[in-house]
Amino acid sequence: MILPLTAPEGKLSITSVIKNNPNKLYVKAVQEYCDKVRMHNTGLNLGKYLARIDYYEKAELLELRKKYSPSNKDFFGRLHRPIDKIWKARGGSANYYLSASDRKKLLNILKDVKDGYSIRRWLETFWIGPMHYDPMGMIFMEVSNDSVYPTYKSCMDVFDYPPPSGRRFEYIVFNIDQKIIKEKADPAKANDQYFRVVDDANDYLIKWDGDKATIIEDESYPNHFETVPAITIGNCWDPVYHCYVSPDNNIIDVADQHLRDRSVLTMFKLHHGFPLKWLYGSDCPTCNGTKKISGKDCPSCKGSGKKSKYDVSETIVVPFPKTGDPMPKDYAGFYTPPVESWDKMDETIAGYYRDAHYTIWGTHQMEDSESAQPATATGRFIDVQPVNDRLNNYSDAAEFVESWITNMIGEFNFSSYEGCEINYGRRYLIESPDDIWKKYEEARKNGANDTSLNFLYLQYLQAEFASDSIELSKQIKLMKLDYWFHVPLSQASTVLTNPEDLCRKVNFPMWVMTLDPNDLITKDLKTLMALRDAYLDKKVKENNARIEKENAKENLKIQNTKP
Repeated sequence: MILPLTAPEGKLSITSVIKNNPNKLYVKAVQEYCDKVRMHNTGLNLGKYLARIDYYEKAELLELRKKYSPSNKDFFGRLHRPIDKIWKARGGSANYYLSASDRKKLLNILKDVKDGYSIRRWLETFWIGPMHYDPMGMIFMEVSNDSVYPTYKSCMDVFDYPPPSGRRFEYIVFNIDQKIIKEKADPAKANDQYFRVVDDANDYLIKWDGDKATIIEDESYPNHFETVPAITIGNCWDPVYHCYVSPDNNIIDVADQHLRDRSVLTMFKLHHGFPLKWLYGSDCPTCNGTKKISGKDCPSCKGSGKKSKYDVSETIVVPFPKTGDPMPKDYAGFYTPPVESWDKMDETIAGYYRDAHYTIWGTHQMEDSESAQPATATGRFIDVQPVNDRLNNYSDAAEFVESWITNMIGEFNFSSYEGCEINYGRRYLIESPDDIWKKYEEARKNGANDTSLNFLYLQYLQAEFASDSIELSKQIKLMKLDYWFHVPLSQASTVLTNPEDLCRKVNFPMWVMTLDPNDLITKDLKTLMALRDAYLDKKVKENNARIEKENAKENLKIQNTKP
């Protein structure tokens, strides 16, 4: 706890924290780290990190490189694409320890925790990105109009905080905050200095005159939570940095190389990418070939008498051969640079992405030319297990954060709240539907039991209809309705020796065709089973009657042929 305004020697007070800024060096180091990681992920402040390549690059060329170089946003966007799977994974559960009526109220709150975002959608929008580029930022619970909601606060807005204990803070001092912005909106206060100070007892807005702190009473309140209502965005603690770092921490050096080399390639393309027209012709237009102007070397041709600089709209003029020299075959043409350097740089840059991808996910993706299959949203991984392991880490992190936010909301709104249990789904369906179907067919061919086949086929359906929940539901119902689902019709007569079983199997597709297109959506499984049984039982009776009739004819024929 920070004591208000003044404190005995050895104790923290608002005045001493703002005046002495005790964690200044720590906060600065955290912000410098996050600023660089944020640049790689978002492109913000890109020019700050493009340094001059000594000996090879002039200052004016560096400025051009800063102006035209692409950022690494697409690089990290592609690397992070598989993380989308944690929000779409199958399975999972959520339990809230409240009475039925209060649980319904809590669920309504969680459907709109802030600005129309459900709690999970809020995490997908405001947490997963900063986890990579602002791990020492915070999820901070704000209280307004008797409601509580999560907010994202960047470490760049922090004036002072000590290293976290776990993922919690003893106190936080903000130098940029909505409260501060609101106060400074008054033109009379626009140049005043303000800080927001939050500890386990109070939430203060402070005006600072350079030596003295004044509490703004209208914007200062007791802390309802009795603890700083914030946790770090990140969960990857690094004992070297002594702070939470990005999950991308191990590839920052590769990202630096990727950024630098791609910026160099961009300049190479701009410099050499335009074919230049040439022909034999005249001298420097400034000195007219005299090499001198006012007795000094011509500034345009540097005393050569020949024009030396051209843009792509101009023509390079080459002097005619002297008398006795062989005459050229061509008197004009176009110069295009060799592509070998261009291709090699492209290859090197692509290699940086492969290195980063393997470092993050522990496996490579197949090239489209290798797979002979259409590209998927996450690519085709050579080995799925390391990807699942990595995604499990993200799901663990998301479960913790969602539980923490839910608990803060629950404890604020319900005196009887006893906690929650959040479990994310872990069936990420990284493999393509085609890959899962091959596994299913192989398992069926090898005689796997129905339980295993059901699991594989369900995985196939979930992958195939990941974006179509209605069709997925219909296909799952059909799987449950079909007699001997895993027996192909082509093998039914061999596998099903009972004629009634075979009749049901053969006539099942005919029954499906009798259904209204909406029946599989609107009717429950029990009703559909009754309809199925009525139809197929009728077909079995008809088939039995046909068989009896045929047998009777055959018996009569036999009797008539007896002597």
